[in-house]
Amino acid sequence: MCKENPNINNNNNAYPNLNRKNLISLFDEHPNVNINDKSDNTFQNNLNLNLNNFKKSNKIDLSYNENSLNSLNSNSIKSILKVERKCECRLNYSNFQERNDKILMNYARNLFDQKEFQKCSHILKHIANEKNTSALFLYFYSEYNVNEQRKQEDIIDNTDINTKTPDYNKNLMLIYQKLKDYYNKQQLDVFSMYLFGVICKEVNQISEAKTVLIQTLNYFPYLWSAWLELLSISKTNDMNLLFRELDNHWMKYFFKASFYAEKDLESDAIDLCNGLLTKFPNSIFLIDTIAHSYYCLQGN
Repeated sequence: MCKENPNINNNNNAYPNLNRKNLISLFDEHPNVNINDKSDNTFQNNLNLNLNNFKKSNKIDLSYNENSLNSLNSNSIKSILKVERKCECRLNYSNFQERNDKILMNYARNLFDQKEFQKCSHILKHIANEKNTSALFLYFYSEYNVNEQRKQEDIIDNTDINTKTPDYNKNLMLIYQKLKDYYNKQQLDVFSMYLFGVICKEVNQISEAKTVLIQTLNYFPYLWSAWLELLSISKTNDMNLLFRELDNHWMKYFFKASFYAEKDLESDAIDLCNGLLTKFPNSIFLIDTIAHSYYCLQGN
C-alpha cells in the first residue's frame, strides 16, 4: 500500500482535495507505481474520481467512460493495475455489460496479457456466449487459468505437491461441464474446442480429449498447441489409428515426425524429416529433430 500522501488525510474533510493532479502526484511520489501514460492526454482526461466512494471506503475508484475504454492500450492497462495494487485503487466495473462488446474485448485481452485472469473473466461473463465465440474462448481460458493459479497457491501451502485440492477439482469439473454443453450443441469454435480438449485431458477423460483434439485439428490444422496436446496423451500403439483419423494435411507429417522422435522411433523420425526437408529446406524444426534423433541413437 502507498505511504500517506500529504494531500490526502484520513478525515472526511480531506476528500475534496483528491483530484487528478493529486492522484498523478501519488504516482510521482512512489516510483514503484510506474505510470507510463502520464503524458497520455486521453488517459488523464478520462480519469474520473468517485470522491463519495473514497469518503466511504478510503479507496480511490477509477471509472472510465466508453471512449476512454476504447482508447486503452496495454500500457494503460499496466498503469491501472499497478495503481490498483500499490494504492488500493480499483477500476469501476459497474454496468460493463451494457457497453460495446468490441470495447470490452479490447479491455479483456489487455487484462489477459497482464495475467489478470479473474478480472478478465468477470468482464466477459455477460458477453461470453455462442454468438460471441471470441469472448467465450477468452472467458473459459481465463477461468481455467484462475483455477491453475489457485492450484499453484494451494501447492505452496500443501506439503503433498501431488495433491489436488477439492476446490480445484470442483472448479475444473464445472468448466468441463459448461464447455461440454456447448460442444454437444456444436457451438464451440476451433479454439474453444482446443481448450475443451485440454480440459478433458486435465479431468482424465483421455479418450474424449483425443476425439476433441483430432476434430479441432481437422478443422484447423495450423494450431500447433493442439498437436502437442494430442502428442502428450498418445501412445505408440495409437499411431496407426491417429494417422487414419487425421486429415491428410502437410502439418500432419510434422506431427508424425514429432511423434516418432517422442516415442523413441529415431530412425523413422530421421527418414521422415529428410523427406520433408525437400519441401521445407529452411525448417529449423526439421533440422533440430534430425540432430536430436541422431544424438539419441548414439546413446542407444
